[in-house]
Amino acid sequence: MKNQIKGALIGIAYGDSFGMPSEMFTPEMIREKFGRIDGLQCGHPDNPISAKLEKGEVTDDTINSLLVVDMLCENHGEVDAGLFIDKLLKWVASASKSSTVVGPSTMKAIELIRSGVPMEQAGKGGTTNGGAMKILPIGLAAGLRRELDLPRLVEQVVQMCKPTHYTTLAISAASCIAAGGAAAIHGETDVERIFAYMQEAADLGSRYGHVWGGPSIARRMELGRYFVDHDPEEQALRNLYDYVGTGLPSTESRAIRCAAHGMRRISAAIRIPWARWPAASAARCAARMRSTGKTWRCWSASMGFPLTRLQRKSWPRAVSERVCALRRRLR
Repeated sequence: MKNQIKGALIGIAYGDSFGMPSEMFTPEMIREKFGRIDGLQCGHPDNPISAKLEKGEVTDDTINSLLVVDMLCENHGEVDAGLFIDKLLKWVASASKSSTVVGPSTMKAIELIRSGVPMEQAGKGGTTNGGAMKILPIGLAAGLRRELDLPRLVEQVVQMCKPTHYTTLAISAASCIAAGGAAAIHGETDVERIFAYMQEAADLGSRYGHVWGGPSIARRMELGRYFVDHDPEEQALRNLYDYVGTGLPSTESRAIRCAAHGMRRISAAIRIPWARWPAASAARCAARMRSTGKTWRCWSASMGFPLTRLQRKSWPRAVSERVCALRRRLR
């Protein structure tokens, strides 16, 4: 289990690093500028988000997830949103590249909090995927407990989302991802059951937060899975991009993770030696589809990507250093 948790952190970083160069690019732009992304690359000079990032660097997706890990370690496994915000503000103030990679909802919330707006009010406009992209450690912690308690898990997710993404859409998406991680770490190996548990969590999470109109994440998961189950690989990828979406809204990037239901079949089309490894194949799918990488790394990480399958020298740098620092805490 320790190996799975560590592997989850690495899976987060790999999906982030693979998706970083092509973030916000269309499939056509990816083919024009990269040809085919089948390994870690530097950010593209035409990409305002990743232009200054080097090969193997991660974005705020990974950093936020690691800050959540630090928060959990310091607060006995419980959510303390205030502690997390303190850590986030320190990172934003000290990291030279934070202004280019921090998401719109998070940046807006940070500005509001700095201006004196109460934390509980700052996140009422956050509908993007920033709530879900950092939430996996909450699910991992829940999965370590003797019994899975979905209402309690969703309560923890709600508290984590309050400062930056306190909306029905964002909480639904974050609950979905957290539940997948919890079920996998708890020992569930049946993908259908994990999928159903994630849908249940998405529906439960949609009852909390500031109400924003939007499609059901649980139903969009079903739509994405239909494409994966019924279409040839290339067409499935295109349909996921065209009909479900891979952009910043929670209703797009969190719902598309359902393609992991058919990840083995899709990854076979990419024809890479280690496509059978979830984190690698997920990240490559993300790069091909113009996904930000956030969704794919959440799924591959939640399934407990084995740490021993990676050479440490190839780990994205920020996570390699942090995993070493966290080793004693995870024992």
